[in-house]
Amino acid sequence: EVDEPDSWVLSKFAAGVFGLYLASPMLSLIDSAFVGRLSGTGQLAALGPGSVICDSSAYCLSCIAVATTNLYASRRARGQLVAMRRMASDALTIGLLCGVGLGLVIGSCAGPLLGMFAVDAT
Repeated sequence: EVDEPDSWVLSKFAAGVFGLYLASPMLSLIDSAFVGRLSGTGQLAALGPGSVICDSSAYCLSCIAVATTNLYASRRARGQLVAMRRMASDALTIGLLCGVGLGLVIGSCAGPLLGMFAVDAT
């Protein structure tokens, strides 16, 4: 028998999930504020396409988070602690490798990627 969560537990969970969806737009606003204050208009104008490229490419890897959450929760529900820890370790390794690979691709293809947005890479 599984206990049903009370409203306090659900509200804490919902707040965390809501925070995840607010993180990317908030970070973009913070980036814009700092770049706008510390740099010129050219750098601020370049921030928009750069943010879109980085956010869109990272969004393609969000399936890793969804799959990990589901697999981790199912192992936890079954009480498989060793398998749960292994799943978390594997997910972190995959995320690290994909992140490094994504960073290398974006870094090496920055000019052509910005060209797709009709932006001069310089």
